Amino acid sequence: MVGPALDRYNDSVPPNRQIQTYDDIHKVDTRSWCRFRRVGECYFPKDFDYEGSEEAGYAVWFPYNRGECPWKTWDAQKHQCKVSEPGPYSGERTCYPDATVSWRDGGQRTS
Repeated sequence: MVGPALDRYNDSVPPNRQIQTYDDIHKVDTRSWCRFRRVGECYFPKDFDYEGSEEAGYAVWFPYNRGECPWKTWDAQKHQCKVSEPGPYSGERTCYPDATVSWRDGGQRTS
């Protein structure tokens, strides 16, 4: 993004999501390979959601924002991150629901 397009983008997002340098490009919301990654940040779970799991019939977790994800590309998310799992947009034969939103808030559904 350059010039007016970048200005329009920066005008439409909060200051912490604005792109000032090349290293900020991860702040643009794109689909990720990993089920724990959203808007360039890692939401690897911290605690098991017992009530949500009972209702869902499978394991669901409380997401925990751990900050910026260092793995910018799908290849890096898949091969370099030690905790990544294929998410719903990964294209993998076996994938898992997006785990960046809690069950209570409507996340981690399989359909």
